[in-house]
Amino acid sequence: MAPQLFFYHYLYRKIMSKPSLLHVVKSVVAAAIGVQSDKNREADFKHGSLSAYIIVGLIVTLLFIFTIVKVVSLVTGP
Repeated sequence: MAPQLFFYHYLYRKIMSKPSLLHVVKSVVAAAIGVQSDKNREADFKHGSLSAYIIVGLIVTLLFIFTIVKVVSLVTGP
């Protein structure tokens, strides 16, 4: 393998070995609305931590419920 190609392969594996918080949030939101690709889903299962996805999923779900409650309460009045 050429040195440059080896370096890029190393960087790719290093980056993909632990997804960033932003990647986890994007993945959870995409999965929640049903638009996540199979490639991303497979990468999440292969490289991601289950606990991180569960925690972010719970937070996103609670924020969604809170937003719906607030919007309904604003529309219906106090």
